[in-house]
Amino acid sequence: MTETDDQDKFCPACDARRPWFEDACPECGTALVPLPDRYAKDPEQALVTVLTAVDPALLPLAKLALDGARIEYTVRHPELTTLLGGREVNTPAGSGDEPWTINVRQSDAARARELVADLETAGASVQTPLETSMEWAETPPPVELFESDTDLTVGHITEEQLEWLSEQLDEDAVRDREFVLDPALISSYEAAGAEPGLVAALRRALGSRREVRLRWALM
Repeated sequence: MTETDDQDKFCPACDARRPWFEDACPECGTALVPLPDRYAKDPEQALVTVLTAVDPALLPLAKLALDGARIEYTVRHPELTTLLGGREVNTPAGSGDEPWTINVRQSDAARARELVADLETAGASVQTPLETSMEWAETPPPVELFESDTDLTVGHITEEQLEWLSEQLDEDAVRDREFVLDPALISSYEAAGAEPGLVAALRRALGSRREVRLRWALM
């Protein structure tokens, strides 16, 4: 991890701070750079490990718990790419017996540890073959979400989640496979019983913006 891996980033085109897990600006698509010196380093934003697991079968359970609590996280393993809420960045290669880790911001660490506390103990009795249980990490859900204005991929959802979402949208949106997302709409979906994974994917797609126009396509 480099000095800036655990810090928010900066868009030189928009002159604005952006989330730490983004590689390109969600507003203009410009490649993000480390924060300028005028932004003080916040030790509370440092990443800490809250779960270490040899058995990758535990990871979907941890992911579900953290998504439901709206806690941002990374999942790391030396043999795979790092997964940042559905986005992938390269990591060094390593040996197959090295553990997986889930990392969150320091400010979220206490809550995250509570959510995954039972998983490390459960790992002693759950042994799923790596090639089977890592399928969720290698293959993202089949429905891809794009920003309509930039064609940037901003997330993935399952076909079941898309079916539920389509039932909430009007006929024009379903026909065009496109809709406008804002915080109020996400809150209404959550109140209507949307799966935590869908809510988390929509929140990541929206980011810090007031609204975004999204479209979807099957991969």
